[in-house]
Amino acid sequence: MSEENLTQEPRGRSVVYSFFNKWEAPLKSGKVHLFFRKRFPSKLPDRVYFYIGAPVMSVVGSAKVTKIERVSASQALSLAPRGCIPEAELAKYLADRDSVGAIYMECFEFFNRPVSADDISSRMVFSPPQNFQNLSAEDEKMLVEMGR
Repeated sequence: MSEENLTQEPRGRSVVYSFFNKWEAPLKSGKVHLFFRKRFPSKLPDRVYFYIGAPVMSVVGSAKVTKIERVSASQALSLAPRGCIPEAELAKYLADRDSVGAIYMECFEFFNRPVSADDISSRMVFSPPQNFQNLSAEDEKMLVEMGR
């Protein structure tokens, strides 16, 4: 499969990705510069919003997406330190896959008040995404306002 690099593509909407609770502190520390996903948007989103799973169950903030590229499993393992993920944990996630999406981030912004899944669901169609969920410009504006 050819290398996919979405850096030069026109930007799409922002997206929400789910993260296990253990990722909240590393994301907020600014040490996570990229993360890996088997499924990723076809257009480079403006921002990625972080939904933290149980027990937090809230969107806590976002970061600007600078690049998405499909990388080989061996490339992903070499990038693991930039994602603050142990190589063994990433290898387990990759299983038998020969490639994965690497989503690069910068310019982190965290909400003053995390926005709970229930609060979001009361204003828009939202269920914590297993892959990712696209946000319309209106939904993104509402989410940001709720987090102030």
